[in-house]
Amino acid sequence: MMTKILKYLIVLVFTVVYSQFSLNAQMQSGEFPPSFYESESSFSQTTPVPTKEINQPDVSQLKQEDLIEDQQKDIPWRFGKAIDVAYNLQNDGAWTDLANGFSIWKLNIEAKGALSLNLNFSSFYLSEEAKLFVYNDSYNDVLGALTSANNKADSLFAIRPIKGERMHLELVVPTEDKGQNKVAINQVVYGYRNIFEKAAKSFGSSGNCNQNVLCTDGDRWQDIKRSVVLILRANNTRWCSGALLNNVVQDGKPFVLTADHCGLQTNSIFVFNYESPNCSPNQDGVLTNSLSGATLRASNFNSDFTLFELTNAPPSSYNVYYAGWSAENVASQKSAAIHHPGGDVKKLSFDEDSVKESGYYGPGTDHWEVSNWEIGTTEQGSSGSPLFDQNQRIVGQLHGGDAACGNSLQDYYGKFSNSWNVYPGSSNQLQPWLDPNNTGTLVLDGYDPAPSLHQVDLELVHFYGLPTYTCDSSNKAFFTIKNRGNQNITSAQFEIELNGQLQNPILWSGNLARNQVVSISLPTLPYVQGINTIKLYIDSLSAGVDQFNTNDTLVKSSFINKNSIQLNLSLKTDDYGSETSWEIKPNNGGNLLSFKSPAYNDVAGGQVYNHPICLYDSCFSLTLRDSWGDGFNGSFGNGFLLLTDQNGDTIVFENNFTGSQKIFNFCLNQLTAIKESNAEKNSLSIYPNPLDQNGSLQINLSKNSTGWKEILIYDLNGREIMVEPFTTSLSLPTKVKSGVYFLQLRNNSEVSETKKLIVK
Repeated sequence: MMTKILKYLIVLVFTVVYSQFSLNAQMQSGEFPPSFYESESSFSQTTPVPTKEINQPDVSQLKQEDLIEDQQKDIPWRFGKAIDVAYNLQNDGAWTDLANGFSIWKLNIEAKGALSLNLNFSSFYLSEEAKLFVYNDSYNDVLGALTSANNKADSLFAIRPIKGERMHLELVVPTEDKGQNKVAINQVVYGYRNIFEKAAKSFGSSGNCNQNVLCTDGDRWQDIKRSVVLILRANNTRWCSGALLNNVVQDGKPFVLTADHCGLQTNSIFVFNYESPNCSPNQDGVLTNSLSGATLRASNFNSDFTLFELTNAPPSSYNVYYAGWSAENVASQKSAAIHHPGGDVKKLSFDEDSVKESGYYGPGTDHWEVSNWEIGTTEQGSSGSPLFDQNQRIVGQLHGGDAACGNSLQDYYGKFSNSWNVYPGSSNQLQPWLDPNNTGTLVLDGYDPAPSLHQVDLELVHFYGLPTYTCDSSNKAFFTIKNRGNQNITSAQFEIELNGQLQNPILWSGNLARNQVVSISLPTLPYVQGINTIKLYIDSLSAGVDQFNTNDTLVKSSFINKNSIQLNLSLKTDDYGSETSWEIKPNNGGNLLSFKSPAYNDVAGGQVYNHPICLYDSCFSLTLRDSWGDGFNGSFGNGFLLLTDQNGDTIVFENNFTGSQKIFNFCLNQLTAIKESNAEKNSLSIYPNPLDQNGSLQINLSKNSTGWKEILIYDLNGREIMVEPFTTSLSLPTKVKSGVYFLQLRNNSEVSETKKLIVK
């Protein structure tokens, strides 16, 4: 009885929803199929339903191919294999004419072992009152009702994946209209990689460094995220990402930007709002907000873009957002990426640094390069996803790169500014479609079809231009504001605190309409050595009291190094420099410093790179990594890493790296806190250096050596490991193993300069 009551409640809910959807010409009516109601429905039938069995493809072979393809971000992520079939209303399934004047057609499709099934139609046309349902055995994944609103001029159609290995099709039409309907299925996509049943850490698709878009770092991106869409491409067997774009007319015309390498298929599936409902624990999302079909408007392989116009605009129930963009050739100072890595739920990544102009894996100016991600990364399946600048405007779409969890380096985005009008012909440009009246607009903010919940709501989006660690306290910093309310804002006053001390207020005036964004310069502040905490909040607005104060405050901490020690890191790669990376962090973990290597190129014979590094008086660790696990000393070359101080003395030297990772600890206090008596006692040299472990070290002083009592040797952590009476020829004890050390001379109260000693 409870089951019966529950079903009638569902009937009531979906009947109400259907009446609303019908008025708005939605793509699905929101109903359940007649078979769901069993004997209580006037559509019940007893005719046996034929089942079409699909042979399982060679999944092991597909997965072997995936092992190779998954390393290439410019190949869309594959989840299924398209299998050719020929099913239609005339020759397959079973028709039943019912007493109520309707007829019902049913067909089952089964593919043993499949994790999902989806369909491509070579012919699709439904009469005005026809309803097509597609669902799985348990009715926990129902697509329907599909109606005549989905008819297209080319008669092509496709549906999103349905969970499980068994799919049911159910078409209900007035009996007199049976002949008007055309449903011809030409492909069944066998889903062999699961996009539904995911592991707790990452749904088993994307890496565990990726962050759900609903996590705290995404708080200021909850409107922007609604523009990002998951796209099925290549006969709907592969995933890419894309974004819904605003246009200068701001009329909600549904343009979608994605990557050219994702393919030019016009019967693609576009899925909105596929995301976890929580930050943590991670949960699977739903694929119900989908649309099928689009018209290709423009594409170009140089900047790797494709622009589609969806056949139907997303219905209001999808609650989409049309993202803003910038066609100016200006590097983003702070970037964000929203994407579907590995076909997973929506993720968010951040780059706190300026992007660099680049070619695609080489010289050129048609791409933006993200050198490294501070939060998250991108993966296969992220292809085509938008790169947003500090003003939350799209400046490119993902072409490819080497970034992955454990290696946050190097991603390339085709420039929006190049795609705008650099390449000749409207079919190679964004401009004719996004600015059809040729107004000359190059910057456009987003468009939200739904009204705001608040009349007055100014959002402080983020700081940018002030690194989390810097040796330059004169860096010009900014903060970004956005009008999230319905009412225009013409002036605002902001209060700012530095380390708890109130500074002079910041005044702004202008005319900020809904969804518009503007950047405001931070004044020069009296930063101190070490960690500085900046707090910014809204004091007053011209439009009145801010009605949503959750987004009214920004807080940022930055380590300002005014007492810098300049170092230089030299690195020579092997033939495969793209595999090599390094990172420097403080050992105490007490500040915000993290130096990371840029992306290196693959160069035959290797290449030498020099990096100036600004540190301070403390101890640090340098981690050297090779993503392939064979280091840079082997059959592909002879690389090295050399870290020296401003005097050229060696701090870290490595030329025997053959694994995946090495960690070096070093301290700079031994280099800078030397008590010197006079210049005469600072003329110290040691040789040979590097020194064989069983060799003899010669100590040379340019002046009289009288007065030095002892020779001291420290390890990289600053620990004293050897004290010997002074001599000009020293044999090392056996406890001094291969490595890098510090050597000093000492008398009763003074120490000499420090020399770096490398023991082979």
